[in-house]
Amino acid sequence: MHKDVRFTLAVELVRPGDDLINILNRLVRRVHALKIRLKRGYLDKGFCSIPVMRGLLAEPGLSIIMAAPIKGKTGGTRALCQGRRSYRTEHTFRSHEYGELTVPVMVVHTRCKRRDGTAKWVWLVYVLLNVLDLTPRQVRKAYRRRFGIESSYRLLEQVRGKTTARNAALRFLWMGIALLIGNIWIALHWKFLRRRGSGPRRVARQAFILPCMLQFLRRAIEAIYGVISIIDPPNVKTANL
Repeated sequence: MHKDVRFTLAVELVRPGDDLINILNRLVRRVHALKIRLKRGYLDKGFCSIPVMRGLLAEPGLSIIMAAPIKGKTGGTRALCQGRRSYRTEHTFRSHEYGELTVPVMVVHTRCKRRDGTAKWVWLVYVLLNVLDLTPRQVRKAYRRRFGIESSYRLLEQVRGKTTARNAALRFLWMGIALLIGNIWIALHWKFLRRRGSGPRRVARQAFILPCMLQFLRRAIEAIYGVISIIDPPNVKTANL
């Protein structure tokens, strides 16, 4: 996120057996190579493991808010979900393979809306790495910004080339091109569709929707490679049996 504009900075081809911490390190190195400074990272529950947390703690100047799964019947992170108020504490994660690691966590008690419009109270647990000055409400609000990645996935599926090829490199190429098109579309909004007025920069998003850009691209491709409008069937002899 930069000035409330969402961009995809780096993608990584993940192979079976790749360690999560190695994947994260490659992504961080790529972003640093672009001379982009990261202020804070937001990671989902799939990254909540002791090796990943140890690796992230070694990154100087990078704060992390990571969602933690609520596990255990009476212990684990479920034991933290007590009372009615949100609070900050420390929790020790244990693993037979990687030992123990104690990190700060924020336990948030909040209302969550169901699809039918009703609401319920739920517990959320976040691991805080190098995060010192946020309240439970601020942590919850900050992590919600990560949900924009779901919008990136929806954009990706609208522009990604369709293929039945089993070649992982080719499928990854189509994915990278789709993300690049999404970045260009967002950048065009920011550069050319600014609304007049004072205050924060606002853009006229409805003036240039994604299907419109795809139509422009389709016409440009047709102008370069031509359009097949007539099919000349081959002379095939048929015989009645």
